[in-house]
Amino acid sequence: MSPSRNPSFRRRGVDELNRRDRSSVIPNVVGRITVVLVAILLAACSTAPSRQFQADMRAGEGVDALPVVLSDETGLVSAIEGGPFNLTADYGEPAIQPDPTDPSAFFVTWGSGPVQDAALSFEPFQDGYLVRLELHTRSGFPGGSTGELRPGIVRIVTSRPIPLDSIVAGGSANS
Repeated sequence: MSPSRNPSFRRRGVDELNRRDRSSVIPNVVGRITVVLVAILLAACSTAPSRQFQADMRAGEGVDALPVVLSDETGLVSAIEGGPFNLTADYGEPAIQPDPTDPSAFFVTWGSGPVQDAALSFEPFQDGYLVRLELHTRSGFPGGSTGELRPGIVRIVTSRPIPLDSIVAGGSANS
């Protein structure tokens, strides 16, 4: 009797195939899960990292410069610098002003006490951008954070002109 006609031989062959199929399912599932996890990890890591810029903000003659740090979440900022302390503006809440000498630059202005430093972020917001301001009290100043209000002015330079009406200023000038 030939092996293909022998029922016990055929049954053993079918059992062997079934065992092989089951044993290959587990590595296949594990492989697919691994591929999905790697794809999720790569997608999470592919978001643009924040770039940090730092400048000293001066508010006039005889006044100590205060550090300003900008975190750029857009990839558009190419530089920042302390703005001119003679810029006329309302120095209450944060505001955006054009730089008349450069269409790829603008000023952020706010009121600041003499013992504060500033942290700004420039980030996507709705159909435009948000400049968020946080002020921090410097430690070690006798008398705490009291003092006269002085202007905070930073010039932000971008890689291309951005319409100023697409930029919103927010945050607190007295936090």
